[in-house]
Amino acid sequence: HDIGYWLLAHEYPGDLAKAVEMAMKERIPLPEAEIRVIGASHAQVGAYLLGLWGLPQPVVDAVAHHHSPQSA
Repeated sequence: HDIGYWLLAHEYPGDLAKAVEMAMKERIPLPEAEIRVIGASHAQVGAYLLGLWGLPQPVVDAVAHHHSPQSA
């Protein structure tokens, strides 16, 4: 479910590092920091990628909301 994290780490390592630092410094959830720094969370990126690959919508939704399952 963290495939989006790997993609962000590969494509935007500096920005992801800034997001991790922000999350720790401000004591906020990492996805929130990712959105503020990068414009999308690793969950959103992962869900988008899985959608492009044609995975079933319930799987895409599970990845998209794995940090907030009540939203799924």
